[in-house]
Amino acid sequence: MRTTLFAAAFVAVVALAPIGCASAFAGEPIQGATGKYMSPFTTDGTTSGWVTKSMQVRATGQVAGLAGQYAAQKALENVPFVGMFGKQIGEQAGRAVALQSIGGEEFLKSTSDLSFATAQDLADYVKAHHADHPEIGKVMEATYAIYPDVQQAWLMAKRPLAVGQALKATGPAPAAFDYYRISNVKAGQALSVTLECDTMEPTVSLTDAKGRKALGYVQAKKGEKTVTFDATAPADGEYLLMVTPTSRFMGGSPGGGVYTVTVAEKKL
Repeated sequence: MRTTLFAAAFVAVVALAPIGCASAFAGEPIQGATGKYMSPFTTDGTTSGWVTKSMQVRATGQVAGLAGQYAAQKALENVPFVGMFGKQIGEQAGRAVALQSIGGEEFLKSTSDLSFATAQDLADYVKAHHADHPEIGKVMEATYAIYPDVQQAWLMAKRPLAVGQALKATGPAPAAFDYYRISNVKAGQALSVTLECDTMEPTVSLTDAKGRKALGYVQAKKGEKTVTFDATAPADGEYLLMVTPTSRFMGGSPGGGVYTVTVAEKKL
């Protein structure tokens, strides 16, 4: 009974999760620095100058003042009726310090040749094209310092996954979602979803990205490291695969880990 209730609740979350994203799938970058958000990567795939500078500054501890800004933010968040504004003030103050530490807005734009209209476009694009960068964690931390709202967008960002492709990824910890977009799926196409992992007890679901209808769902049992399910696409289009790479909230594995996800065409 517990599992059934959890499954129903999870499917409801799956159906609602994409709502509120600034863009449905990976946004196209704007050539040049005219967008609101500068890209942490350049057109040739290297880190932008402002990101490199930010990483260097953070490594040398020159932005220690940020700790005080964030401490003030947290204090304000605990004051009744001020919490939301305190968070905004703290983020703005932290961004100002971080921006000053890398040379200001002019340096930020002068070392960028790509930009984005929204935080979600930036996150979707970077996750689609640079998720396997060896220092992606540090790159994104440097990005969050300048654009705090990109951190939430990164959690909702989606990686492209083609039918027939096996993709290896590292799941976040503690419990969070990994999203994948599956394009060019045909109506009536039978799909088989498999997730193999090392230390996790994952939950996986496939959702109609437009209608937000769950087409398939499976939750690993305790100690189970491989899960699979079949689903049939009701229409042409793109679909959303959601992986919960840890079952910590169900008393399972403590979180995170490496997994391989595959969406294959099932031969009837």
